[in-house]
Amino acid sequence: HTQSTAVSERLVSELLFIHITMAILSYAAFSFSFVFSSLYLLQYKLLKQKKWGHRLWRLNDLSKLEKMSYVLNVIGVPMLILSLILGLQWAFIKLSVFHWYDSKIIGSFIILIIYSLILYLRERRNMFGKSIALWNIAAFLVVLINFFLVSRLSAFHFWYS
Repeated sequence: HTQSTAVSERLVSELLFIHITMAILSYAAFSFSFVFSSLYLLQYKLLKQKKWGHRLWRLNDLSKLEKMSYVLNVIGVPMLILSLILGLQWAFIKLSVFHWYDSKIIGSFIILIIYSLILYLRERRNMFGKSIALWNIAAFLVVLINFFLVSRLSAFHFWYS
């Protein structure tokens, strides 16, 4: 019995480790996607103003910047889904009192909905270019709000507040 308790405790702690790792990786993917969207808008502006300086040559072309942003969102969304599932599972196992309506959980689901909407707009509504880059930048602002502000209101995401 003692050995099975130790094994289950280890599995629960590994579950938490994977949850945190997936959350960090998804936020990293969204961060780099934001960078590529910002570079897209900068490149777009320079092209519209016909400023053919050295800054323009250092940036990638618009289609590559947009594709990299898209690929990073495609990577980030499943990682966030997995992180949310594992985090909820850990909370149900480990916490005696767990409220799914915690501010951090709700904020993370909002982020998931927004980035899923961005993928939907690009794939099903054929939204490309400047408009999808603006959506992506707005979504990243929600990520920042969730990470820095909403986390402070959380009942159990408290390690850096």
